[in-house]
Amino acid sequence: MTPSNPVTSPAPNGTPCSRSQRALDWIEWAGNKLPDPAVLFLIALVLTWVASAALAPMKFAETDPRTILRDAAGNITSPTRDTASSWRGRRPLAGELLFIIQLAHQMNNE
Repeated sequence: MTPSNPVTSPAPNGTPCSRSQRALDWIEWAGNKLPDPAVLFLIALVLTWVASAALAPMKFAETDPRTILRDAAGNITSPTRDTASSWRGRRPLAGELLFIIQLAHQMNNE
């Protein structure tokens, strides 16, 4: 039995197929030509590695819109201080987190 193209072959009873049925038949025919999903995943993985290696030496100078400051006239100004500088000199939050965990534990045991 020779394989036929479902896009051009009629329905099994000999009547011509509707346009939507031909479209669905073509999608099924094309999908059957694709490899296993695991192979597709590996191909996509390799393509991602290649694209990453090709773009690695390039420099992308993007500005984070959250760090742009505007003055009263709407002009963009440079930040006056570093965001991390507001946290300098503060002890780590581990003490506060430990206190909250202990408090929650005590509330659950009561």
